[in-house]
Amino acid sequence: MQLYADMIKDQTALHISWEEGCQSFIDGNCAMLYTTIARRASVQKGARFDVAAIKSPVWGDKERKVPAGGCFLAITAQGDDQSRQPGNLKNTCTA
Repeated sequence: MQLYADMIKDQTALHISWEEGCQSFIDGNCAMLYTTIARRASVQKGARFDVAAIKSPVWGDKERKVPAGGCFLAITAQGDDQSRQPGNLKNTCTA
């Protein structure tokens, strides 16, 4: 996370919504988009340049890691108080 925070600070990365990021890439205002394969068709249709999917990068001798696809809900918590975590999930989800 520190790397990403530093990139936002020195303006080598954007800190905008997913929709804004996709549109910014389609408009040619940013060089790389890291998103789900579900967005591929709309990105390719909207862009006036060739769009290609590539493998996620690796750093040095580190193993390649990719995020899982699909929708997910991530909750970050600090500390070891497990009793608060179920309440966080219950209060966050909407049906």
